Amino acid sequence: MPKPATIAFASADPISADVLQLIVDYQRAARAAVVGLKRQAGSANLLSSWRMGKLRQSGRLAQPRGRYSFHGTGCRFEISGRVIEVDFGPSGRHDGFDAWRLQQYAESAFEWLDLHSSTINRSLRNLESTGLIVRPELDPSPHLYYFTDDLGNGHSTSKRKAR
Repeated sequence: MPKPATIAFASADPISADVLQLIVDYQRAARAAVVGLKRQAGSANLLSSWRMGKLRQSGRLAQPRGRYSFHGTGCRFEISGRVIEVDFGPSGRHDGFDAWRLQQYAESAFEWLDLHSSTINRSLRNLESTGLIVRPELDPSPHLYYFTDDLGNGHSTSKRKAR
């Protein structure tokens, strides 16, 4: 999550500031959904548990109340009418984002209906150019961005292996 100075820095560009707030809201919703399913499933690594057959591909989420459905390297949550598409990063991290995930969330949240995909894409490029966010190409989801400040918080940040 960005520090207050980060938000103040981005406020020079009101559109990027809106997208920055969208990212924070998306991450908050993703955290609540993932933590709720981890608690419900009794599993620290949801993706591994699903792939090993310990979790059903889809089902109901008790708290917060909603539904989940695993796919590829992620999980789609539907909670209170909001769509939260999460692709898992290294060590099961769930704070990564990209334009498509943000757009899915924005389209399902009334307060973000004014943000269109072109605006989100442009703002992500702007935020990346300022160094606030970075796309470090981490497996298993190399397309995800992260807040630069969050990459040193005990999460694996090794670049993916060359193929």
